[in-house]
Amino acid sequence: MVSSLKGETGFSIEGQEFVLVFDVYGLSAMEGRLELSAGEVVAKLSQNPPLKLIAAVLWTGLRERHPNITEEDAMAFIPHMGTIIKAVTLCINAISSVFPTAGEGDDADPRKAAADGTGSGYSAPGAVSASVRRTRSGSKPRASST
Repeated sequence: MVSSLKGETGFSIEGQEFVLVFDVYGLSAMEGRLELSAGEVVAKLSQNPPLKLIAAVLWTGLRERHPNITEEDAMAFIPHMGTIIKAVTLCINAISSVFPTAGEGDDADPRKAAADGTGSGYSAPGAVSASVRRTRSGSKPRASST
């Protein structure tokens, strides 16, 4: 069973089911194999990519669920997927599905959300709210070193 929440994307070739897995480990394997970030891979896939890149992305995505498939096997899958564009689209969608996009009312930048007070509201145990002004203990003024 394919779970998009786990970074899985399914496809079939001649009636046989396959699953690409681009969870944290799958993305790490892909980035290590290609020496590119996931964003760079998507950008390269979007601009007339070489077949070796498409095959490498397919292969790294297939490794977890189909460990016996080689990179050469992944290359052989491409013509059976219909068109190269379908193979590229599958790869881009599979990689992109791992990265959530900001929906209406959501904030994709947690730093900005924290700064403007729209974050999750989670604080570590014992943390003091930034909106609470701390006062010195005691009422005596501190000594000056001047």
